[in-house]
Amino acid sequence: MKVNYQIILDKTLQSIIESNKRPKLLLHSCCAPCSSYVLNYLSKFFDITIYYYNPNIDSYEEFTKRSQEQIRLINEMPLEGKVDYVIENYDNNEFDRITKRHKDKPEGSVRCFACYGLRLARTAKYAKEHGYDYFTTTLSISPYKNSQKLNEIGLRLEKQYEVKYLESDFKKKNGYKQSIELSHKYGLYRQDYCGCIYSKQEHIQKLKEKQTINENNEEDVLKEEIVFKSQKIKSNKKLLISCFLALLLLIIPGYLIFTRYNDDTVYINIEDEISEINELYIYGNHFNIKGKILLDEPVDNVQLSFKNKKNYFDIDLNYTYSDGILEFRLADYLNTGFILDDIKLGNYEVFLKTTKEETEKYYILDNKTEYKNTVYYTLSKDDKYNKITITNAERYNTLGFNVSVTNDEAYDIVLDPGHGGNDSGACLRDICETRYTLNFANTLKKQLENAGFRVKLTRDTDTTLKTYGTNSRTGIPYEAHAKYLISLHMNAGANYSGFELYTSNHIDYTLANRIATNLSNINEFQSSPSTFNRVTPNGIFTRTMGDKELEEFVTDAIENNYEKYSVSKETNYYYMIRETGGYMSGAYVDGREGNRNNPYVKSNVGSESYILELGYITSEHDLNLIDHHNTEYLQAVSDAISSYLLHK
Repeated sequence: MKVNYQIILDKTLQSIIESNKRPKLLLHSCCAPCSSYVLNYLSKFFDITIYYYNPNIDSYEEFTKRSQEQIRLINEMPLEGKVDYVIENYDNNEFDRITKRHKDKPEGSVRCFACYGLRLARTAKYAKEHGYDYFTTTLSISPYKNSQKLNEIGLRLEKQYEVKYLESDFKKKNGYKQSIELSHKYGLYRQDYCGCIYSKQEHIQKLKEKQTINENNEEDVLKEEIVFKSQKIKSNKKLLISCFLALLLLIIPGYLIFTRYNDDTVYINIEDEISEINELYIYGNHFNIKGKILLDEPVDNVQLSFKNKKNYFDIDLNYTYSDGILEFRLADYLNTGFILDDIKLGNYEVFLKTTKEETEKYYILDNKTEYKNTVYYTLSKDDKYNKITITNAERYNTLGFNVSVTNDEAYDIVLDPGHGGNDSGACLRDICETRYTLNFANTLKKQLENAGFRVKLTRDTDTTLKTYGTNSRTGIPYEAHAKYLISLHMNAGANYSGFELYTSNHIDYTLANRIATNLSNINEFQSSPSTFNRVTPNGIFTRTMGDKELEEFVTDAIENNYEKYSVSKETNYYYMIRETGGYMSGAYVDGREGNRNNPYVKSNVGSESYILELGYITSEHDLNLIDHHNTEYLQAVSDAISSYLLHK
């Protein structure tokens, strides 16, 4: 007999209301979309910690993408109670160990039950060790998950770990429907398979089977039409001639429209409506645009369509449609979007392409931004790289890409040895930061060059660099056309030890996670315990302007008689991150106070920038590790960058 766990949950929540207390709930989450409704529902009653433990996910990239969406949802979604999160380390081997003997079982069978048990057991254990009143999981919200089995496992673990399991079936009360609505509201990344390799393979197989069925159905229909037409033709020769002439009238215009000529273009039908581009930039090696178009009705799919006589391909766009306006964008994070490095040589015309019920339409992309000529140099391969110029394609007056071989000097990565010259940085007695940072940079440079990258240092001697202007610490990354920047430092602070990796805000943390994870896996070296501006448990930090800094901007502007900078709590705090990523990372230093000027402040091409504090110089523990293992630590950084850029 099936148990109605919603009734049990209702009774539990009522007893909590009557107790006038807010218990602590450890909520295992499989992903942001599933947790959205559950958080909205339960935050009225509990102080919640999201426990993100999902070793079933088939790749580290997918794990990171889902975990970062989870963090973003928690930060953006207004909730009634306190909500924290814990992101456990990714280890797919744990999942393999318990499921490999069930690998041939179908989705929803004993293999899935073993996975439920693995994740719920780890959740129950963590809840017991950290003093939670309840634990439960979001998994029951899915119509594809067995809520009876989930609750059965949870109640068994309740007895084992002596911590209450919150019985529930979150798909009740239209929970699944509401999770979809919340996912659309917050633009969440939704998956079409649960995460494991088996579900992914089954999903792909079902798509193939569906395609085969559709193709067979189309073939049957075609055969019937041929038989019917042949019978009609036999009975009426005049009709045969008419059909033949009609067929010619259909084929010839289509042939003329889609024939590829000897130039570098493909001729297509263009709709009268024109789409406009309102934002266009390159951050790191990712191209992004945002724009809109007026359309009478919604569509099924929206893409960027690149076309020339040899190569043509489409890229999916994110989009929304409301009140006759279709708004589109390539990505939600600065460092995601279209990776430019693999686009082949040639001149491309780029169009907005929509699809509705298999009907494709193409629209001109009118660049309304101030950036009419954007230049990017691809990552190097065998010391060769191409130049991409994004401009206007004159024939259709649409967006154009020109990809050509170049002899211009360009680099993949700039390394910045922090401080230098009369700026010694942090010190412990007579040991100062500059004793380490240039050595760090030279070592990492060799390692990255061995991996095939072109690398430039902001300085290669113990000298003091100017902060802004040409040939400066912030200027060199632009002048080197660098895609990535890492500024190397040692930290300072009493009673602290460990590394800290600082990033820009509004980014995907995949690369940052790889660097932090690689460092954590070596010897005794771990991330700093500092919680100030920390965004992930493994040592990633993102610092933006605080109230104190914003007040100082106002005071300085008044005292020095200049217009206040347009900054906010979203503006990056550290100048090596903020001023090297173009306007996208919040660069603002334009000389209005007289003594500082970043000539690239409005650039729409910027480096994806990081600051790595490779330990605390004020920690004897860290100094000992750095003195003996710094090459190993820097190799871990190099390996993380290489695996991300060469294999993502």
